Amino acid sequence: MILNFDQRIFEAAAKDANRYAMNGILFRTEGDVTTATATNGKILTRIEVTLQDGEVLPEDGVLLSSSDIKAGWGRGKGDRILRILEGGWKLGVGNQISTIEVIDGDFPQVEAVIPDSSSGRLITFDAKLLLELAKSAGTEVVTLEVPEFSTSQKQKGQVVGAIRVRLRDSGSENDLGVIMPVVVE
Repeated sequence: MILNFDQRIFEAAAKDANRYAMNGILFRTEGDVTTATATNGKILTRIEVTLQDGEVLPEDGVLLSSSDIKAGWGRGKGDRILRILEGGWKLGVGNQISTIEVIDGDFPQVEAVIPDSSSGRLITFDAKLLLELAKSAGTEVVTLEVPEFSTSQKQKGQVVGAIRVRLRDSGSENDLGVIMPVVVE
């Protein structure tokens, strides 16, 4: 498979010897979508990856060492190709090949914390507004404070809550006082 994802996935993977299975990245295919998932129990990253023609993952997916993948990541230039070859999983970067350890363990059932479109709790944000706010503050980190609110028994167009926007720069957190209303669609 082609690893066409951002290196930030490595930040999400645990680095704790006591939680060995969480030190890995789970590669799994569900339907037509193949994903790479990493979590440390506090943050979770799931990114789509591209399988090459005819490539099939094991039915339950495969849990591979994130530290091995990260170590092999910078060893060459070109596409990062992960595949099973003689002797196990290998990461090829340019003409460099690294062996990747398969982790024997149960990866957490992260699906329970990932909202789906049928949950009725998806919130759509104005990305341009958030980018403009971040740019005006000179930061790339935007924190959205989302309180609990209920959309049951509410009419379309009715405001059911508000989201406070905070921007973080140089370790400090600035509250812009920007409130984005949450409206029933």
